Amino acid sequence: MRGWILDLYPGNPGEMVVWLKLENGEVRRLLDRWSPSIFVASDDGYELARLGGHRLIEPEVLGSRLVGKVEQITDQAKSEVLELQVKDAKKTQLLARRIEGLGPFGLYRIYNADVPPAQTYLYEHDLFPLAHCEVSEAGQRLEWRLHDDDWSYDYVIPQLRETKLEVEVEREGRIARNTDTIRSVKLTGREEELVIESGSEEEKIIELVKAIEHLDPDLLLTEEGDTFLLPYLIKRAESNRLSEKFFLDRDRTRLTLPSRAGTSYFSYGKILFKPSAMKLYGRVHLDLSSSFVCNGPSLEGLFELSRICRMPLQTASRASIGKALSSLQFYHASKMDLLVPWKPIVAEKFKDRWTLMVADRGGFIFEPRVGLFEGVGELDYSCLVKDSTVMTRNGEKSIAEVKEDNEVFTPFGWQRVSKVHEYRINEKVIRLTLSDGKRITCTTHHKFPVLVRDVFEEKVADEIRKGNRFIITDPPPAFQNDDLACLFGAFTAEGGRLRRDQEYFDKSRKKTRVSHQYRIEFSINKHEIDFRNFITKTLSKIYPSVHVYIKTKLGSDGITLVVAQRAVVMDFLSRYESFIASEHHNQGEQASFVRGFFEGDGGINKKRNTVQCDQSSKNHFKLDIVCKCLRELNIGYRVGRYINKHGFSSIPADFLELSGLEAVVRYYTQVGFISQDKQESLRQAILSRIRKAKNYPSPRLGLYAKARKNNALSFIHEVRVIGKEIFDYDGHVYDLTLEWSEFPYYFANGILTHNSLYPNIMLKKNLSAETVRCPCCPSSINRIPELDWNVCQRRKGIVPKAIEIIVGKRLRYKELKRSAKSDKDRERYDARQSALKYLGVTSFGYLGYNNAKFGRIDAHIGVCAWDRKVLLDATRIAERSGFKLIHGIVDSLWLKRQGAEEEDYKRLRREIEEETGFEISFEGIYKWVVFLPSKVEPGIPVLNRYFGAYRTGELKVRGIEARRHDTPVLFTKCQLEILELLARADSIAGARELIPECLGVFEKYARAISNREVPPEFMIFTRNLSKKPGEYLNRTIQSSVADQLSEEGIELHAGESVRYLITDYYSGSPRRRAAPESLVDDGTPYDVRRYVELLAEACSTVLEPFDWRCSTERLVGRIQDTQLSSSPTEVM
Repeated sequence: MRGWILDLYPGNPGEMVVWLKLENGEVRRLLDRWSPSIFVASDDGYELARLGGHRLIEPEVLGSRLVGKVEQITDQAKSEVLELQVKDAKKTQLLARRIEGLGPFGLYRIYNADVPPAQTYLYEHDLFPLAHCEVSEAGQRLEWRLHDDDWSYDYVIPQLRETKLEVEVEREGRIARNTDTIRSVKLTGREEELVIESGSEEEKIIELVKAIEHLDPDLLLTEEGDTFLLPYLIKRAESNRLSEKFFLDRDRTRLTLPSRAGTSYFSYGKILFKPSAMKLYGRVHLDLSSSFVCNGPSLEGLFELSRICRMPLQTASRASIGKALSSLQFYHASKMDLLVPWKPIVAEKFKDRWTLMVADRGGFIFEPRVGLFEGVGELDYSCLVKDSTVMTRNGEKSIAEVKEDNEVFTPFGWQRVSKVHEYRINEKVIRLTLSDGKRITCTTHHKFPVLVRDVFEEKVADEIRKGNRFIITDPPPAFQNDDLACLFGAFTAEGGRLRRDQEYFDKSRKKTRVSHQYRIEFSINKHEIDFRNFITKTLSKIYPSVHVYIKTKLGSDGITLVVAQRAVVMDFLSRYESFIASEHHNQGEQASFVRGFFEGDGGINKKRNTVQCDQSSKNHFKLDIVCKCLRELNIGYRVGRYINKHGFSSIPADFLELSGLEAVVRYYTQVGFISQDKQESLRQAILSRIRKAKNYPSPRLGLYAKARKNNALSFIHEVRVIGKEIFDYDGHVYDLTLEWSEFPYYFANGILTHNSLYPNIMLKKNLSAETVRCPCCPSSINRIPELDWNVCQRRKGIVPKAIEIIVGKRLRYKELKRSAKSDKDRERYDARQSALKYLGVTSFGYLGYNNAKFGRIDAHIGVCAWDRKVLLDATRIAERSGFKLIHGIVDSLWLKRQGAEEEDYKRLRREIEEETGFEISFEGIYKWVVFLPSKVEPGIPVLNRYFGAYRTGELKVRGIEARRHDTPVLFTKCQLEILELLARADSIAGARELIPECLGVFEKYARAISNREVPPEFMIFTRNLSKKPGEYLNRTIQSSVADQLSEEGIELHAGESVRYLITDYYSGSPRRRAAPESLVDDGTPYDVRRYVELLAEACSTVLEPFDWRCSTERLVGRIQDTQLSSSPTEVM
C-alpha cells in the first residue's frame, strides 16, 4: 500500500504504531514489531559483559550484544559498547535509571535513553513524517520503500481533514474554571461548522465524541488546548461519569491528563513555563497557541519542520527550536554511528588558572562613558534620487512630486507623509538592480531593511552586496470606486423598502398590513455625518430630482433617511436587485459594495484589532453576499454564530470578521471605510498590531517578521541584489519621513526602503564541539586567538552538517518563491523557508548550552575569543585614525572624532574590514546620544541603556521603558512622544531648549491619568512569575495578583506571566494594590497617584540627562504644585 506517514507512537510492548494516510484518502493503522535500543559503555569490560544478564535488567530487554559505536563526539574511532534492546519503549528511561543505580557513579555511561522512540524509529528506517512511501506487511514486520526525499522541494502533502474545536463555558464566576459547565461546543471544518448547544452537559459530551468520530479529522486544531481546553473537557467528562467513554483519537483511547505536569525552566535570566502536551493517537492535535511554527494561516512550515527534523507532527508543533535542531543532529549522529549521551558528558577540558582567566571572559564590552555626546558615529540620513517612484493612494508618483500629507504604500497599507526632505548633492550615488528587474538609485548612505540569514538588518547602500535580499511588493490593486455599488452595500446593511401591494408588519398596530406607498430608507446614527453625506450626495448624483427627508425618534440617536418618490424607488430597487442577482461584478464594484456594507453594519473590534460586523441569523443571506465579494478580493474572513441573550430569550446572531493581518491590510488598502472616524480606527488597529510586535529582534520590523513567519502578507516578496553600480550625480535627492515612527519604511520603485558578528565567526572558523582543540590537527593554521587553541581542518563539525540541509533548502525555496506562477505556490514556499530560518539561527546558542547533547563550552569560548579580537582590533584601528571610543559592546562601536564626517567613517570601515577579515558597518552620525547610568548606582554606567537621535531625526532607543515589553502602553507612548520632540534638536543645547515643550507632554499625560480618561487596557503591567503562587516570601504586586488568580481557580506556575492594573499601590492590604487584567472591568479604578509617579519616572529617564531639574521627584512635585485642568485630554 502507498501513502503518507501521518502519525506514529509506541503501542504495546515491542510494537510501533504507524498511521498511514493512503492515496485514496483512507487512514490505515499499521503495527511493526520493533523496539528501541539503549547503549551502555563502561571502562570495566567484565561488568559491561555481564550487565545484560543481570536479574534486574534481563526481564526488561529482548536481547543484548556488544557492538562498535562512536561513543563521544570527540572520539576518532569506535568503541565497544553494550546494546540492550528494550521490550517496552515507554520504559526506556526507567531502565536507564535502573542501570545507573547498579554501580558506583560513573561505572556505566548510558546513551540514546532519552531519544523519543518514534524519532528513533524514523532515524533507523530513514523515514520522516509525511513521507510518501510504500509499505508491505511481512509477518509482524513492516517493510518500507521510500518514494520521497527530505531534500525534495516540490513534495506532495496529502489532503488532510482539519477540524477546529472550540468550547464556550457557562461561567459561574469571573474566570472559567473546570467546575463550570459546558455551554456549547463548536467544530469548524473547511466546509462545514457544527455547533452543539442543546441538551444536558452529558449529552453535549457524548455528541462531541460522536461528531469527532463522524468528521474523522486528521488534524484537530485548538487554542490553548494543552493548557485549558482538553483538560477542562476531561474534568467535565469525569463530573458526568463519562471518563471511559470520552475519547477524541482514532485509537479510541480514554483521554486523560498527562502524567507529567508542565515544567518551569530558566532561560537567559528568566524563569519560563512550558505546559504538558495533550497528544492524541492517530489524530494530530495542534494547539495553535503553543507553537511557534503553526500559528499562521498555513501549516506548511510545520510540515517542513517535521520532515526535516524527523519529528512526529504533534511533537514538532510543540518543540522549541532547540529541540528541533537537536533531533536533526540526532539523525546525523545515527548515520555516523555516534551515540547520543543520556546526560551530556563531553567535559570541559582542563584549564589552568591563567588559561581560565583568559578564556572565560565572554564577548568584549567597553564600559560606556555616562552622559551626553554630540557627533558620535553610527548612522546617517538616507536619500533617493528624483526619478525614484513611490506608490501613493492617488497613483504612482515621482518622489519629487510627493507632498506632505500624501499617503504612500507600506507593507501595512497607506501611511501619511509627515515631512519631505530635499537636498542638493554633487557626489557618488549607487544604483542597485534586483533579480526581478527592479532598480533603485540612491545616495551611498541610504538605508534599506535587508534580510541577512533571515534576520532583518538596516544596511546603507554602500554596504549592500550582490546576493543581499530586499523586500519588494506587487503594486496594490487599483480599483475604480463605484458609488452606486457602495450605496447598494449600505442598503444591504442598513436599508429597508416598501412597495405598493407588499405586505409588511406594522409594529405600532402589531399586525400585518398591505403597503400603499413606495419607500426606501437607510437607518443610521445621527453622528455618522460622513456616511449620511455620502448617501444623500450619491442619491442626488444619480437622481437629481430626488428628495431625501430625515425621520428621527425622540430619545434615540438613530435617524432614518427616506426616499418616497415612486419613480426613484422603483428604479433604485430594480438596479439593486439586478446587482445582487448578477454573478459578474468587477473588483471595483465588489470593493465598493463591501465598503458600503461595513460602513453601515461594521466596525473595528479593538480587542482583536480587526474589522467585524454582526447580523441577525435570519439575515445570514447578507453575510453570504459579502463573503462572496471578500473571496473575490482575496480578503480572508471567518464567520460564526453566537447567542445574544435578552432577558429570558436567546436570539442567535451571526458575525463576520476579517481573519489575519493580511486580510486587515488588504481591506485597508483596497476597500477602507467611508467615514474618516472608522478609517482612522482601522489605521490605529494596524498600528496597534505593529506595536505589539515590538519584542522582536528588530522592533520596527517586528510585525513584518511575524507576518513573514506566518506567511501573512502574500503580496510582499523577497528578491536578491544582482547588480551594483556607482557613478557621479549632480542634482536633488529626496527622502520622506512617515507619521508612524514605529514603522518608518515605504516602497520606492517597489522596493522597501528607508550585524551580528557571532554567526559569521562560527561559520568562517568551523567552531563546533568536536572541532575545537581536536587531537587530529594540533598544527592547524586555524587557531583561537589569545588561547592558541587549534581548530580541526580535517572534518566539518556536526552543527554545520546538520544545518546544511536547512541552508540549502531554504535558498532553494527562496528561488522557487520568486519564480512561482501562482499565489498558492508562492505562499507555500514562503511558509517553508520561514520555518527553516529559525533552525539556522539557533545553532550558535547550543555551542555553550550546558544541556546540549553535542555542546561544549570550549567552542563557545572560541567564538567569544574571536569576537574580542575582532572588536579590539577594530578599536585600535579607529584610535590609530584619531577616533575616541565612547562605547563598545559585542559587535558594535560608538566612536567620536572632532570634525569627522561621513567619508571619514567610511574610510575607517574599509580599513577595519581589510585588517580583520570581517565585514563591519558604520551606521552614521548621531546629533546627540545619551548613555545612561544605573538607576540603583547613579555613578555606574549601564552597558545597553542608551538613546539618541541621528542626523535624520530618527531615534535609536535601547534599554529604557519604551523598549520593555512589560511597560504599559501609556508610558511607552508618552516617552516616545518626548523623544520625538527632542529628536528635532540638532544639538544638546537645542534639545535643552525643547525641555519646556517636553514638560507639556508629560503634563498632558498626567492630566489624562488624573482625570481618569485613560482606558484600563493602556495601563496594564506585565510581569513574569519567578515562583509559584504561595511561595513568595515578600508580598510583591505580582505575587498578590497570582494569589487572586489562584483563588479564582487559575493554576499558575513559575515562568508564566501575569498582567495587572495597579488599583491602590500604598494600601496596607496586598490584595487591594492591584487587580489581574482578567478581573478588570470598566468600573475598576486605578491608582492615580502611583501612575503619575511611574509616568514621572519614565519621563525623567529621557529628560533628566538634559536638565537636572527633571528628576522623578521634581516632576511629581510639579504635578502636585500645578492645578491640572479637568478638561478632556486626547492621549490614546
